Amino acid sequence: MTRASFRLVTALAIALGTAAAAPMLFAPWDEDEVFLVGAAAGASPWMNTRFDAYRFSSGDPGEVAARIASGVFPWYTAPDFKYALFRPLTSALLWLDALVFGEQRVFYQAHALAWHALLVVAGALVFCRTLRGGVGKGALLLFATSVTHTTATGWLTARHVLVASVVALFGLACHLRGTRASRALAVALFGVALLASEAATQVLAYVVAFELCDGLRPLVGRLRALAPHGALLAVYVVAYRWLGRGHDYGAPFADVSALVSRGVPKLALHACVLLGVSLRPDNGWGFYALRATILVAPVVVIAFVVATRRGRLDEDTRRGAVWLSVGALLALVPVIGAPLESRVLLPSSLGAAAVVASVIAVAVRERGAFGVAGAAVAAVHVGIAGIELPRHYLAMIRQREQRLGTFVRATREGERTSLVIGAPHFLFGQLGGFLRERTTGVRRGPWVPLADANCAHEVRRTDARRFEITPRCRAGFFPYGRLEEGDQVRQRTWSVRVTASHPEGSFELVLERAIEELPIDLVTFDGFVDRVVAPLRVGESVTLPAPAPATIYGLDGPTAWMQAWLGT
Repeated sequence: MTRASFRLVTALAIALGTAAAAPMLFAPWDEDEVFLVGAAAGASPWMNTRFDAYRFSSGDPGEVAARIASGVFPWYTAPDFKYALFRPLTSALLWLDALVFGEQRVFYQAHALAWHALLVVAGALVFCRTLRGGVGKGALLLFATSVTHTTATGWLTARHVLVASVVALFGLACHLRGTRASRALAVALFGVALLASEAATQVLAYVVAFELCDGLRPLVGRLRALAPHGALLAVYVVAYRWLGRGHDYGAPFADVSALVSRGVPKLALHACVLLGVSLRPDNGWGFYALRATILVAPVVVIAFVVATRRGRLDEDTRRGAVWLSVGALLALVPVIGAPLESRVLLPSSLGAAAVVASVIAVAVRERGAFGVAGAAVAAVHVGIAGIELPRHYLAMIRQREQRLGTFVRATREGERTSLVIGAPHFLFGQLGGFLRERTTGVRRGPWVPLADANCAHEVRRTDARRFEITPRCRAGFFPYGRLEEGDQVRQRTWSVRVTASHPEGSFELVLERAIEELPIDLVTFDGFVDRVVAPLRVGESVTLPAPAPATIYGLDGPTAWMQAWLGT
């Protein structure tokens, strides 16, 4: 690949990726974005701050208990609830955006598009030093237009993946250069990337794959080349623990048997979604196309194995494609416990692009069964993905308009406390008051999550001060199982008592006086519009609310598909 053609393809790749994402410049705020940018501006009811925007809860029982008592955290929150991620560089960038741009989201999005352009440049450097000719060019175009980039680019909350991947990919390119100075710079860049997000460990997997797959050098030399990265990772892990950081994604499986029985299949599903193109089933066509494209994944794997047999690709390109494919697989290991969604697949999309480009390049020259398989792979990753990329961004905009905009417009005045029963998403249940204040600038009464799952809840008034609440949630989405029967939690001017524990689940709201004598409303949702529940008479019951459809909220395509097809 000549430098001139490399630069032209890089410019084209940046233009295609930016053009597809350009509609996001006109997108409204997402509720997660409002929350995170609010923290960057110094206002958050949770524990995240300007330069620690992703430390939502420390896990300290005293701090958690104080927020439960005030109604900020739900009454059923575990006393050691920890959701504290170490992303100071991304936090600082969000703070800088908030300082300079205020509430003008268009500039935050332009900043994200600039990072995506840098991502393409970093990927181009890797491919230029790894894959020759048309394979490298094709891989770069596939990488720049991967649907797996949409969440990290279009959702400000996931910018940490984008920033970490950019810096770490430049580090990978430096490592590939091979000089002592460039490899020292590579280690430094990976250190900076880890300050942006733990997603940098996924790119670090490519360094491991490159060294382990390099059979032309002695093993001792390859291990020596990995030693600085290993030391850096060890320091990061120790610092992460010392700072009290952690989340369930980091340790999703309790033992080895659970890792084998659930972790390995989850890893395979991540790979299938990656190689089959991540789609959003926000209409009938998208739902069925998702099934078809994921079924393409085994075809891609088999065709790649055949394509990398000696003679079909030149030796340097073959070696490059092989270690990049191994790196993509290893990059999935750090996120083995994460939900099936596009942002955790972004680092692996680098190797996936090399795999698909290799298959297509060989298929162009061959006929028969391999040619047919290559045509199918090209149809999915060039044809369908080319349609899905802009459609994915447009779907994000449409769903945002249905969600936060509708919720904020349904504004109720007054300083009364809202006890929320049933919400289309937990952020509406737990942060509804904060979202309103940040988007309208008007402070209202306390907004407290009482039963915020997206399912129906049966509410019965048993006497003047008591309400029995029985959620009708599917077991897999039932959040009220933290406490045992008989446990009681005190909040503000009421308490909640568990009357039946998980999995059946029911609890009782006990007020200090009759609700008619208190400045308290029971609030529920109709879709994304909140409403006050009419006062119930003693002995009367009502079912609240009708759950909001998952497709309206915009569950990630693979997640919704897995739930629908496998019943999970």
